[in-house]
Amino acid sequence: SDNEGKSIVIKSLDEITKNKVTEYTLYESKSEFNKLWLVIIAPLALIFLFFYKKSKTNNKLLNNTLVYRPNENKFFINNKPLNLEAKLHSLLYYLMNEQDNYILLDGINELFASPNMQESYITINKRRDMAIKKLKYIISLQLNKNENEIIIERKNENDKRVKEIKLGVFIDRIE
Repeated sequence: SDNEGKSIVIKSLDEITKNKVTEYTLYESKSEFNKLWLVIIAPLALIFLFFYKKSKTNNKLLNNTLVYRPNENKFFINNKPLNLEAKLHSLLYYLMNEQDNYILLDGINELFASPNMQESYITINKRRDMAIKKLKYIISLQLNKNENEIIIERKNENDKRVKEIKLGVFIDRIE
């Protein structure tokens, strides 16, 4: 059409294609982008995944949970070691191994009996009760939880005179 758009002008194809005004490419090869992806972006993605996975395992230590590392034989809260006496450590380790089950309170007496001395049953029970109270106190301070939530006590279903205990907080093992 002419400039005013009122008439149509017919020209031959040769007349139109002789003089090139502009040229545009319709398709560009993406091989350069693929090389860039393989050389730069793929290793960066792998590095990002590595650090993400590592930070995710460290976040387990930071979210106010109790963690046990068997290779160090230590308990951690908020990535800080929980320094416990030997008897308290063995008690917490025993409770961790039985954390899904209620155990008889008298079943942990052997942890508090001295092998060299003959002690009365009452002495061992008092030592056990003091250790349980101390462990509850230490962990409840660190986790900001009630002491009754740390170690749960109940009476035995069959014999109401017998007490059972269970660890109320979950201890995660990290290798």
